[in-house]
Amino acid sequence: MKLHRDLFLKACFVVGMLTLAVGSGSSGPPKNEVLASKYGVSKSEASACMEIFGDDVEVALDWVSKQDGFLGFGEKDCSDLRKDIPDFQGVENLLYALQNGWESDDQAFKDYLEKNRLADEAEKAEAAKLEAEKKAGAAKLEKDIEAAIAAGQNAKTVAASTQVYEAACKRDWQACADNEDYVNIHGVPSKYLCKSEAEKYARGEVDWGGWLDPNFGSYLTGNSIHTNGS
Repeated sequence: MKLHRDLFLKACFVVGMLTLAVGSGSSGPPKNEVLASKYGVSKSEASACMEIFGDDVEVALDWVSKQDGFLGFGEKDCSDLRKDIPDFQGVENLLYALQNGWESDDQAFKDYLEKNRLADEAEKAEAAKLEAEKKAGAAKLEKDIEAAIAAGQNAKTVAASTQVYEAACKRDWQACADNEDYVNIHGVPSKYLCKSEAEKYARGEVDWGGWLDPNFGSYLTGNSIHTNGS
């Protein structure tokens, strides 16, 4: 009997959880229905406004809900607002005008457009200036790197900056001042590649030791890379 009771209780628990999951997954009434109720318009009107104004639809619906007309005649809706979009030079401007009670030919609205135009021009001018400075900086950096590379082993001495020297050394190993800079800046082949090459040319089997034994963990000091190529 106890076994049956435990199974019954488990079954009830599973059913309860499924019911809760289904209930929590309910999305509620459609958005157009919610907006229609909130602003006192039809669901079709709410849907039409949503299609035009997207996430900013409530600004338009609020304006529509405040329109007066004789027995409903002469009232404006979102279809009328759609026609007004070109006069206001875009949806964003139209919605801002609705919030401020402006018509497209109001001086206040014209001043608003002019202010935005000037701000956009200033932003574009600043962006163009920054881009020009960026290109000029890149060109100068490239010229300095080429000059450092041309100096060969003396690149570190003539380089305009550490950044220029390191870039030159990385691009051309002959611009590295010594072995240390070659290893740390230019980089060397991986240890696995070194092992592979060593095994290729070795006479007989190569013993690399255990996992903990370091291989190729050091390099020759000085500037032998320039004097004898090692």
